[in-house]
Amino acid sequence: MKKLSIVIILLTLIFSLASCGGGVDDINITYNKGESTSSSYVYNANISVKIKDIQDLEEIAYNVASQLYEENFESIGASSILLTINFSDTNTEGLYGSISFDINKTIEQPGLSLNSNDLVLS
Repeated sequence: MKKLSIVIILLTLIFSLASCGGGVDDINITYNKGESTSSSYVYNANISVKIKDIQDLEEIAYNVASQLYEENFESIGASSILLTINFSDTNTEGLYGSISFDINKTIEQPGLSLNSNDLVLS
C-alpha cells in the first residue's frame, strides 16, 4: 500500500508539473525558395514572432534545416549541396541573419553538417 501511495504521489507531481508548462506560443514559420543552383539551395524563412533568445533562434534554424533536408531528400540524392537559410521576423521585418549547412559534404559525412552560423538577434 505504501508503494502504491508513492506511485500515485509521483504521478500527480509529474502531471501537475507537466501542466504548468512554459506557456510558449506556437511559432509559425513560412519559407520560400530563393535563388538556387544545382549545387546550392537558398531559402528565406519568416518567423511569426519576435525571438529574444539566440538559443531559441538556433533551435528554430536547425529544425527548419532538417525539414528542408527531408523535403528535398529525393532530389538531393548523393549530391553535395550547400543549404543556406535566411531568417527574418515577419512582424518587424528585422533580419536574424543566416545559417548554412553542407549536405552530403563527403561520403564519410552524409546528411547535414554545419557550414556557418551567422544568426543574430536584431
